[in-house]
Amino acid sequence: MTQHFRPTSWGFAVLACAVVLVLAVLPPFVGPGFRYALMQGFDLACHQIPDRSFQIGGIPFALCHRCLGVVVGLVIGTLALVVFRKADGSISRHLRIMLILSILPMLVDWGLDAFGLWANTPFSRVATGLVFGVVAGYTFARALAVSPPINASALPVFAAQSDLSHPQTTAHA
Repeated sequence: MTQHFRPTSWGFAVLACAVVLVLAVLPPFVGPGFRYALMQGFDLACHQIPDRSFQIGGIPFALCHRCLGVVVGLVIGTLALVVFRKADGSISRHLRIMLILSILPMLVDWGLDAFGLWANTPFSRVATGLVFGVVAGYTFARALAVSPPINASALPVFAAQSDLSHPQTTAHA
């Protein structure tokens, strides 16, 4: 049983993540109307606190440090699927646990800051978002681009065209 890699689906995953990244960093470079639309669109996913967002000319990106790290990670993770294709069998067996574990650095960074035990920084927020984003991006690209193995013997075999008056399925032994 082999898995089939679909490059078009993988390309879509990379493109979708890259478009999100480009849109997230556009606000400082566009006019007020389009900037407002971008900020409103990303407001659904991010708190957009200006002090926790990168800025150019006093205008923040549409995502905070951590969310921007996640999106950069998504792009890297989707690209990583092709780089690590030979090791995908090993990686995919552990992907669920890797996804769960990749959330932990964000939770620790946020939690320690929330309880006053650690002052997180732009670097820690971007880095922890990046860790999760890479694993999530790999998972996303793999879900779109790698078909599950097909067990041909488990597929039903349909009657020949001449037997359509008596439709029936037969199973392979």
